[in-house]
Amino acid sequence: IDKNSKVIISELSVSPSPIEMPGTVEWRLDGELLEEIPSTGMSLQLTRKTPLFDIKIPCIKQIGSW
Repeated sequence: IDKNSKVIISELSVSPSPIEMPGTVEWRLDGELLEEIPSTGMSLQLTRKTPLFDIKIPCIKQIGSW
């Protein structure tokens, strides 16, 4: 654990795996806040893995990476 960490994530799961599009995705995150965080944000990047390289999936109509 980094001594400067404000959050400890003990479990993270996503289902179904692999994610089906279109469809419903369920995220589960268990963790602990070590101190109050006044403002938060989150970004998401979706990537399709191929044998040669990874392809970033762009955000189109609120679906994809942003």
